Amino acid sequence: MKQIILEDKIAIVTGAAQGIGRGIALMLAEAGVKVAVVDISDKVNEVSKTISDQGFSGLALKCDEADFEQVQRTTETVLSEFGKVDILVNNAGIYPFKPFVDMTEEDWDRLMARSQLDLVCIRHKPTRFTGQESLLWSLHTCV
Repeated sequence: MKQIILEDKIAIVTGAAQGIGRGIALMLAEAGVKVAVVDISDKVNEVSKTISDQGFSGLALKCDEADFEQVQRTTETVLSEFGKVDILVNNAGIYPFKPFVDMTEEDWDRLMARSQLDLVCIRHKPTRFTGQESLLWSLHTCV
């Protein structure tokens, strides 16, 4: 089995302020990955500080992943700061906490908008994602 070397890779982890996303961001940082911690919550600052306090590289970015312009700005910031993206963990998700049959069209649209960041980022600047060595992890925890 081929081992994947993560040291010195660059990652964007969405939904990284808590739960699974936070855990993935911390694990990647411990493996030597420079991590852009992205979430709609201000808790991204705490996660980035935890990463930095452990001697690793973290960048906190507050972003509503359902807002295309915010996603573009966030992606540009990561590319400006690190020069490339090797790993995208699309973990951000929402669920309206109601039975599926009671979901409105607005609920559905917001849910789907949050689930498409991976495609937006890759289409945004494909030449600065590192090609065949890139990893794309898409976790749709809301489905």
